[in-house]
Parts: sequence; C-alpha cells; structure tokens
Amino acid sequence: FNALQTQAFHALYGTDDSALVAAAPGCGKTLAAELALLRFFRQEAARAQAEGDGYVRRRAVYIAPFAALVRSRAREWRRRFGAVQGGKSVVVLSGDTAGDLRRMENAHVVLATPAAWDGLSRRWRQRQRHAVRDVGLVIADELHWVGGAGLGSSADDATGGDAGEGEDDAGADAAGAQLAATYEVVVSRMRYMAAQLERPVRIVALSVPLSNARDVAAWIGAPAAAVFNFHPAVRPIPLEIHIQTSTIPHFASRMAALVAPTYRAVCGDPTGAQRRGRRHPIGGDSAMDVDQGAIDPAERQPAIVFVSGRRQCRTVAGELLTLAAADGVPARFVLGDAAAVERAAQGVADRALRGFLAFGVGYYHEALAAGDRRVVAELFAGGMIQVVVASRGSCWALDAVHAHTVVIMG
Repeated sequence: FNALQTQAFHALYGTDDSALVAAAPGCGKTLAAELALLRFFRQEAARAQAEGDGYVRRRAVYIAPFAALVRSRAREWRRRFGAVQGGKSVVVLSGDTAGDLRRMENAHVVLATPAAWDGLSRRWRQRQRHAVRDVGLVIADELHWVGGAGLGSSADDATGGDAGEGEDDAGADAAGAQLAATYEVVVSRMRYMAAQLERPVRIVALSVPLSNARDVAAWIGAPAAAVFNFHPAVRPIPLEIHIQTSTIPHFASRMAALVAPTYRAVCGDPTGAQRRGRRHPIGGDSAMDVDQGAIDPAERQPAIVFVSGRRQCRTVAGELLTLAAADGVPARFVLGDAAAVERAAQGVADRALRGFLAFGVGYYHEALAAGDRRVVAELFAGGMIQVVVASRGSCWALDAVHAHTVVIMG
C-alpha cells in the first residue's frame, strides 16, 4: 500500500461506513474500491452461513461514467476475483432491461454506466426487479463528473463520433451535462431506495481532489472519519509538467507547429536541452534535432500523445516518424525486438498502422477495428513500441496502459 491507501484502509475495510476517497489520478483509488469489495464479500459469506436456506444474495454495483472504463474494470476484476471464495461473477449491463435482470440474478458484482443503471433502477419498486433492490455496496467511480457540464465527454459514450478538429465541443459539453445529471440521479436514488427499504447501502465514492468534499460526503452519507480529500500535489509518483504555448489561431497550423515539441518530449527532451542547435530540415526554426547520443536506448520511456480526434492520430504519428527519419534514426521508437514487432503488425488490418508499428509508433482511436486496437495496446503495454498517438475519446479505453510521458496536443 502507498501512504494514501494506508490512511484509508481502516475506513474501507474495517467499517461499513460510506466513504469518499478524493485523490489525484494514479494514486491507487481502484485498490480502495477493491478493499470495500473484499469486505463486502467477507460479510456476504458470513451472512450466507448464518442464514442458511433463507439467505438472499446482495450485490455490489460499480458505476463509472464511460463504457470503456466499465469494460476495462470488468476485465480486470474477472481476472482478480475469479478465484475469490470459489469465484465471483462479474457482469456488465448492456442496456437491455430483460437481459440485464437475468444476468444480475447470479451476479456478485454488477458494472454499469450511469445511463445503464438509471434505466434499470428507475422502476426499482417493481416485483421483478428484486435484484436491483438487493444491493449492499455501490462504488461510484470518477464521481467528480457530477459537475461535468462543460467538461466534454468521450466520443465512445456521448458524441458517438469523431471529435475531429474540435468541431463537436458544444455537443460534447451537452453530453457531459447530461451525464452529470444522470450520475447525480442514480447515486441519490440509491440512498433514497435504502431509506425506503430500511436496508443499509454502503456508497464508496472515488474522485479527483474536490473543493467541496464535505458537501459531497454529506450527500453520500459518509462520516467525517471516512472522508479522504488529498491535495492534488500528493502523489506516490512525482508529476513533472511542461507547457508549450502557441499563438497560432488556425487549428491545423497549430497542430503542425506542435509536432516538433511533441517529438522532443517523447524522445525524453521536453525542454529542448539536448538539441544540437541546427535547423531541422522539416519545420524550420521550430523543429530542433534531438541528440540521439544523449539518450540511452535503455532509458527510453513509453509515451502517449493525445490529439483531438482520429483524423489527427494518423497525421501526428506520420509526422513523428518523418522527424525520426530526418534525424537518421527511423526506428528510434522501436523498444523491443524489431522482428517480433513486425510479426505482430502482420495481423493488423489497417495498412497505414501496420507500417507505423514496424517503426515503433502506433495510433489508437474509436474507428479502428477491435483487433487492431488490441494489437496496439498489447505492443505498447509489453514495451515493444514507444509511442501511441490516441484520440481524446479513447483515453478511458487506455485506462490499463501505463506511460512515463503523456503529451496533450492542441
């Protein structure tokens, strides 16, 4: 456990109180949810033994704002809890009410987006929805999205298409506002349902640091001793931030100008301290060559570059490889065995992506085939390629992928 998890351990695993854990991303909040789940499993096993034939199973519900995050968590928990107490059933709600109710009958953990759980729990009083009423634990992940108006949303879950060049910001903001309202309703409904049924429902909320943590804690019914609102600077791994500004108003021109700083960043030289000082053949004065000799190949770290939409993914990936070729090291982004990377790339349907992967750069967006996305994620997670250029809407699908450097372009 890190220091944050240690502080919250007793409240999560040693009590039945609702809890709020607000900390910066990467601090291990998922483990906090798993501690609450393990306590819930232990209590359910004891209750089943005590009640015998009269035992009625209660379920844990995990709610996250985006379907990609729900799917990622389901894969992880099926692997992690598959052997706990004879195996726990983890199901994901699809939005089909009849099918979801059948799947919930034998489920131990139910995962859903706010919209999916709203559709299922809205008529919780109906007799056939007893599985909705038999909930003992609710884990509300990314709860700060209840203030999501104006934050935009994932194309996978809200806009249903390409973010393009920022053209759908108004639609994304509207989707974010709708998501926020739905999320607030489903959490409030679970507290109301618990009060009406006179059955305690524990709510464990996970969030980024909040300015109104006490208000949120009062809303979910968490006592002061179970509120952990850490400062954004409190992180188990230090975060270093570099900002590259641009005064170019035109989007395409601005993105083109930011390719060179991005190239330096993924090469481990975000400030340009290792550049040679000569004019680069591409980009004029703004693109400075990175000294390959100054970077130990063993120290090259994985990097993710986020762009506004899928059209920019291929463009930026190609520009990065062009700059590497101009430096005379076209394969500088290949971290693993080049032959192994090429063999893996042969299974990719996208021809452009297949060629990019051979040189250590992949791209990832919603329109890629599922098999292509899987190959890119596996090569990157396995340390075979150094760079993945991803659309902003796919950030939640890359939840399980870790990177040393993250660049947000545009």
